[in-house]
Amino acid sequence: MKKIFVIIAIVMSIAFTKVAFASRLFLPGLWQYTETITTSVSGLAYSAPPITSTYSICMGNKLKPPMHKNPNMPANCPKPVVTINGKTVITRFECSVRVGTDMKELIFEDFPTDTTMHMHGHINTINTYQGRTMNANSNIEITGKRIGACSVK
Repeated sequence: MKKIFVIIAIVMSIAFTKVAFASRLFLPGLWQYTETITTSVSGLAYSAPPITSTYSICMGNKLKPPMHKNPNMPANCPKPVVTINGKTVITRFECSVRVGTDMKELIFEDFPTDTTMHMHGHINTINTYQGRTMNANSNIEITGKRIGACSVK
């Protein structure tokens, strides 16, 4: 279960930073994000409690480029398909992360202003092991706001 959350977090961070930075829909600087992930797993009698976290990251700072190469994703995974319509970005991604694990994501990002953003979406991870299949469905909500300039260290 922990691996699912790690994979989700990696995919989300890569999708957001590449799309937002490349399309210049936001003002570079120090951004603060609040992320809530709710996951349900087939075959479990209970639901996992939502996980909420808040973090800050410097976006667009030349000293810390936002587009990192992710060593945890297999080389055969294609890049996400990104569609930009005004200030809305739609990201679709589908990949076999490893043998027996398939992942599909559909993420919507809205940029009401260049200093605020809202992302919501769904990630479905299907794990097959020893003939048993487990579906993990995750709903993601992320809000972000620019809180200032990046500090140079």
